[in-house]
Amino acid sequence: MAWVEKYRPKNLIEFVGQEKVKRYVESVINNGGEINHLIFYGYSGTGKTTMARIIANELGVELIEFNASDDRTLNFVREKIIPAMRYRSFTGKYKIIFLDETDSMTKEALFCLRRPMELYEKNAKIIFSCNDDSNIIDAIRSRCISFHFKPIPRDLIVQRLKLIAQREGVNVTDDILGEIAEKSRGDLRKAINLLEAYHRGALEFTGSEFERMFGRLV
Repeated sequence: MAWVEKYRPKNLIEFVGQEKVKRYVESVINNGGEINHLIFYGYSGTGKTTMARIIANELGVELIEFNASDDRTLNFVREKIIPAMRYRSFTGKYKIIFLDETDSMTKEALFCLRRPMELYEKNAKIIFSCNDDSNIIDAIRSRCISFHFKPIPRDLIVQRLKLIAQREGVNVTDDILGEIAEKSRGDLRKAINLLEAYHRGALEFTGSEFERMFGRLV
């Protein structure tokens, strides 16, 4: 199993960064409430998909994911997404529908979700996820709480890499971990992939060899 999946956080304690959304989720859990419709926007590798899965896991609700390979046209919304919103899950609880790559959806498709988000709010909550939220129309934005997923700070990336390196028995220096954190540019997923690539390729790469190795991956 790839390390990025093996070490994907399963709960809020393991999750790195994004304190605002973590506080929001903790508040929902502590008060026994339901989440709002949400918008997660920001850089890749900062935890948007992982947070959606954690929310569903922590609240004990069904999660339905639609990823970037799915059709994002008006017909897809009418035939797939809206029918999924009409009914609660088999447990009787509401479900969460996670729409990744929302910035690739047409404005007509997004507009078609406006009314169902109100009609079926007790049955389904939508989490819109995108790198750039400028394509999300105001009619959707006004029905959601938005959270900006910022680049993960370098020190938090290094901490996570150290933990993985210890568990995997990787012989790596703090300098190398720092280099990986720098080259990941706030993308924790990329940093973990870089660490695994470093481990699989050669443990002692330094200097120009290090640059050549990681230059292909950044």
